[in-house]
Amino acid sequence: MLKHVKIDANGRYRYRRRVPQALQATLGVTEFIKTLGRTEREAIAAYGPYHHLVEQQIAMSRAGGTLKSSIEAKGDIRSFFQMHKLDPYSSGKTESEQTGREAYADEIIEKYHRDPITGHPEDITPEDRAMVIALHSGIEAVVAEPTITDAFKLYLKEKALADPFKRQKQINNFNRIERDALAVWHADLPLKRITRQNAKDLRDHLLTRMKPDSVKRQINNIKAVVAYACREFEVPRTDVFLDLSYPKEALEDREKRLPLSPDIIDAMYGELKSDVVLSDVWTLIHYTGAQNAELLSLEVRHINVDHKVPHVIIEATDTRSLKDGWRKREVPLVGKALAVAKRIVEQANGRQFVFPEYALTSKHDLFSNKMMKRLRRHTKDPRHSLYSLRHSMKDALRDADVSLDLQEAILGHSTGSGSQANYGSGHSLERKQAALLKVFRAT
Repeated sequence: MLKHVKIDANGRYRYRRRVPQALQATLGVTEFIKTLGRTEREAIAAYGPYHHLVEQQIAMSRAGGTLKSSIEAKGDIRSFFQMHKLDPYSSGKTESEQTGREAYADEIIEKYHRDPITGHPEDITPEDRAMVIALHSGIEAVVAEPTITDAFKLYLKEKALADPFKRQKQINNFNRIERDALAVWHADLPLKRITRQNAKDLRDHLLTRMKPDSVKRQINNIKAVVAYACREFEVPRTDVFLDLSYPKEALEDREKRLPLSPDIIDAMYGELKSDVVLSDVWTLIHYTGAQNAELLSLEVRHINVDHKVPHVIIEATDTRSLKDGWRKREVPLVGKALAVAKRIVEQANGRQFVFPEYALTSKHDLFSNKMMKRLRRHTKDPRHSLYSLRHSMKDALRDADVSLDLQEAILGHSTGSGSQANYGSGHSLERKQAALLKVFRAT
């Protein structure tokens, strides 16, 4: 019979476990009670996750609300052994060491109530259990399987974004999918025990409150976390998140954002006349096809109006990263954009950023909100956004018969995958300038 499980008067398998009296006030219950099923098979299937959850609740209460994973606990034990110069591979090299380790193990066990039949300590925390095992048999006797929480901690540590604002958004985003996974699976599953069904259950849970595209992004996040952790922890790779199916959304990707019509673009120029900064950003986006984030953090040194082909340099800096390596590029300045750029350089007066009001990534949302408020005065279509101006450039380049690879060089799109994307030196500024002049020949 499973520990803490008995068959009740109705023939159901019921998990019933007394909460230690000292923890009852903290947990708010005196017992953990749950019906696991009507058959032994059902009970066995439900027992593991629920028993693990109860163990975690009790352990967290003992630890004051925090609970370390087995990987972290084993790391702490290793540090403890090094500090006290204990042999990590045995119960002790000398009789004196063995005696001291045995005494410390007994001291740990004495903190807990013992089972009157087996004499084993009840409700011992995983950390204390691991320490006792290591003291008796060496560190390697402690079984420590990396879990999903270990995976997220490692990923967020090793893949930390440099920008503080983006870093906080990264933490919040990954914490959300981690919490969802733990809630759906009812356990901090070891990486090698995550199944395809676990992946489907998580997907289905997310679909109850998110659109399919949002669910895909969240699943891609946890997929990246698991893949990275499997490699770093040397766990056999699990592909349980690969090629999950999703409901088809009503709109195709190309329909979710529409380009802005010339009438709307012109109306926005009139709308923004009273705000020079917003007008300048709008002009540069319109004439370069750059993303607003690429321009908001632009530094004055990246504007070169004295070159034979005046241009703006879009590259990663200490204050701004680029989403992908191929987004680094030089975009010629033509028409109104060139006039705006010249004025900005002339009036820079030694400042670092072109648009200091919005240079920090934490200010980008403020800029977007201001622009969208004005854009909504001229279009109520939800498929129209600030990003639509970039779509307008894409359409304009296509209509001007600009080649696809030259379009991508201007917009900063990938020109291929693998080694294909790295061949050649790219398109010259002269060719890109000629393409943009075809688009804006009338300005």
